[in-house]
Amino acid sequence: RSSAAAAAAAEVEGLFEDLLGLRAALWRQNSALPTPGPWAGTRSAGKRSRDEMLSRLDGADREMEAFRDATIDKWDGKVKTGAGTAAASKFKALNQSVLSQVQTVLEDSSRLVRRTRVKRSTYRVLGAALFPSSDAVPTVENQGEDG
Repeated sequence: RSSAAAAAAAEVEGLFEDLLGLRAALWRQNSALPTPGPWAGTRSAGKRSRDEMLSRLDGADREMEAFRDATIDKWDGKVKTGAGTAAASKFKALNQSVLSQVQTVLEDSSRLVRRTRVKRSTYRVLGAALFPSSDAVPTVENQGEDG
């Protein structure tokens, strides 16, 4: 490895450890959560493999999942009750919980990717015929020169 790549890898590992430390500190501040598992351990002196770092992060996510889902469901119910949408609606999505809506969207990853990409098709700029030269097109910079 080059020295730049080694330095970048060390920075990423340090950032990862800081992220897990922050998550563990926030976890301990919330009394509704159980004691964090082994993923919240202290920073290791040696290097960690990428797989080990990712498994620690996955462990933290798995432990938080039940609490996260319960909290989302609780607030979804409060919002629906407050907005008056809990009774009846002709929209199917409004009758589903937020978690089931998210799960439905995540199940079809190709559709999700397709819907979130920006369409970069060719287009015609309105008014371009009025300014045939690109230098003559008014911009924020040169609008103030003429008035």
